[in-house]
Amino acid sequence: MANAAVPEVMVDSRPFLEPKGLQCTHQGKVRDTYDLGNRTLLIVATDRISTFDSVHPNGIPGKGGVLNEMSTFWLTHPLIGRICQTHYLRPVLEWGIPAGKRVVKCPEIATRAMIVRRAKPLPVECIVRGYITGSLYAEYKEKGGSERGVIIAGNPYQAGWKDSDRLPRPVFTPTTKTQVGHDQNLTKEEFLSVLDKDQNAAAVLLEVSMAIYDMAAEYALRRGVIIADAKFEFGIDEETREVILIDEVLTPDSSRFWDLNDYEPGRPQRAMDKQYVRDWGIKSGWNREPPAPKLPAEVVAETAARYQEIKKRLID
Repeated sequence: MANAAVPEVMVDSRPFLEPKGLQCTHQGKVRDTYDLGNRTLLIVATDRISTFDSVHPNGIPGKGGVLNEMSTFWLTHPLIGRICQTHYLRPVLEWGIPAGKRVVKCPEIATRAMIVRRAKPLPVECIVRGYITGSLYAEYKEKGGSERGVIIAGNPYQAGWKDSDRLPRPVFTPTTKTQVGHDQNLTKEEFLSVLDKDQNAAAVLLEVSMAIYDMAAEYALRRGVIIADAKFEFGIDEETREVILIDEVLTPDSSRFWDLNDYEPGRPQRAMDKQYVRDWGIKSGWNREPPAPKLPAEVVAETAARYQEIKKRLID
């Protein structure tokens, strides 16, 4: 277990930026967003952590920096550039943030923020699963998958899978994207309906999500890491009207990462991601409804260590 002594964490960027004249236009579970004008946004990744759609009262030291560094790595990766356009424009440098005709200096956020193109988010989360685990495996067991083949959100799964088994091919399992409450699985018909029956957009999201997952999974395996699943989000660029990749990409908040050398189907795997905190929440007896409980110091420290571990293994 990691050292339980942890420093203070940044759970809100507003005390740093609002006195400098930048107003937070949206505060998500983890990220704070500021409109810089000229169709650009400043996105700050804080150290907040949420599980089961609720934010815990204490954060994880250094988490925002890990999320920002890993997202920047993937959003600027040439292989993703061959697949799709992204919202990423440039990093935030210590000399300042260009905001209209002025420059705002805020070195406190330089390592945890990026400047991006403004886009209209599409109301879906695009999840690609290469392994059966987590909520998918729980629903599979509940529907009797151990004895017979089952259908989940329109996708067929054969009988007899064990926890963490690798699927014959990755599966696209989109969900709703809600601000309050839990996301819901979408069938192909529901997915199309949420996108206002835009078949072109639906086809792009499916194709791009699968392509990014395949590329990243192959990259990670060469570094001894399994990407069990990953969540992607997309938006419509306000200027070009094209579908672009937005939000975070392949971070320990949005993906499951396992050690290839420790991988053993039939049991839960050691998580180098947020699953470690989810598991603690379940074992603690929390009913998974707000408010989320405070995390013990040892859980905070171990989570911080695991986030740093996966960053080092994949991008350092």
